[in-house]
Amino acid sequence: MGEDPDWVRPLPPMLASFAAAFVVARWHRRRMGGAERVGQFRTALRSGRLPEDADPAVWRPLLEQEQRVVRLLWRWLAGLVVVVVALWALVAAVGTFTWSAALISTGLVLAVVVVVGAVLARQSARMAALSAQLPDHQPRDRHSAR
Repeated sequence: MGEDPDWVRPLPPMLASFAAAFVVARWHRRRMGGAERVGQFRTALRSGRLPEDADPAVWRPLLEQEQRVVRLLWRWLAGLVVVVVALWALVAAVGTFTWSAALISTGLVLAVVVVVGAVLARQSARMAALSAQLPDHQPRDRHSAR
């Protein structure tokens, strides 16, 4: 009746996806100082509380670094939207797509961007709240302890 399905054809993209996820996870763990620190960070973000034994010398740079990563992701996200919308407008103008298909697909991409943007904004706010829990690292005046 028909041809047998080719079960090997989808393997390269699947393997590439798994390899990319593995590399990103390892990079993330390494950047944050190990799997234990990643777990502590995720727990702190979800609960809104730093660990009881949180060392400001460790957590302050970690939170600042993660906030820089979120700002970088915002820039990449904005650039991606501009490129995707421009490419789809070009494809629609050339005639490969219909305008309605270009608008629908652009709308779907923008919906994903809105959701990802909301997640990044929430994560940034949570990190700011965690940073606010760290004691100021200004040197204490000798006379203020009296």
